[in-house]
This record gives sequence, structure tokens and C-alpha cells, in this order.
Amino acid sequence: MIKNLRYLFIILLAVSAFSCKKEEKNTTTLKEELADKWYYDSISQKDYDQNGKLIKTTSLPVLVNVNYIDFKGDGTYTAVVRQEVEPKKFENVTSTGTYKVTSLTKFTVTQQGVTAECNLRNLNASQLRFTQDIDTRVAGQPYSVIEHALHR
Repeated sequence: MIKNLRYLFIILLAVSAFSCKKEEKNTTTLKEELADKWYYDSISQKDYDQNGKLIKTTSLPVLVNVNYIDFKGDGTYTAVVRQEVEPKKFENVTSTGTYKVTSLTKFTVTQQGVTAECNLRNLNASQLRFTQDIDTRVAGQPYSVIEHALHR
């Protein structure tokens, strides 16, 4: 019996010494993963009525490998979007602001004093997907969700 306990103790000691603890993500790690230049694949807007029923989905124009968001490690970002101002006439529109990771699934972006909350849907080595709620449920008006799909 004592011999069996000694073997069990040796096995437990070996297992605990050589087992790897899975590294948990934290907001600092998430910020490091987010910090990069991400190019748009698509942007869509989903409009909902005051009861949450989808009214319509609109694909917003993007130029793949031209439109991007560059999240910097210092918490700032630059976004460049080409917009068609006249038929076949495009202009670059650049905006800058700050961002902050608030949890493992949320971050905020702030531009000119206005802060929007973003919900992280997917973040890996090659893809970033997030949504941004545009809540206009004032006096029964519909609200919108912007879906962003980007790649490195």
C-alpha cells in the first residue's frame, strides 16, 4: 500500500512538473493581436425595427486592399476609406481616433469625442470580424448594426 502511494506520488509529481498550463488570453494580449493594419473585405449594415426584426441588409462599398483600419499598439488608429463622391470619382477619406479593449469580446473606438462599442466576432492570424451597434431606438426608430470583415 505504501509502495503504491509512493508510485502515485511520483506520477503526480512528474505530471505536475511537466504539464503545461494553457495560457489564458487577457485584454493586453487581445490588444497586441488587434494592433496591425487590417484591410477591408466587406462592410454591411443591417437595419432592425424597434422589435429587433431585420428590415434590410445593405452592402457598403469597399475597395479590397485599399480601405483599411490601422490599429496601433499605443491605442490610436487610422482608417482610410475610399468613397465615391461622383460616378467613377473616388476620394480617400482618412479618420483618426483612439481605441480601447474593454473585455475579451469588446473594444471601443473614439473619434472626435464620440465613442462606439464594437463586439469582436472573430480574431485570428488572418481575419478580423466585428460589429458596431448604431442604436437609434429613439421614439420607435429602427437601429442598425454595422458588420466589418477584414484581413491582414
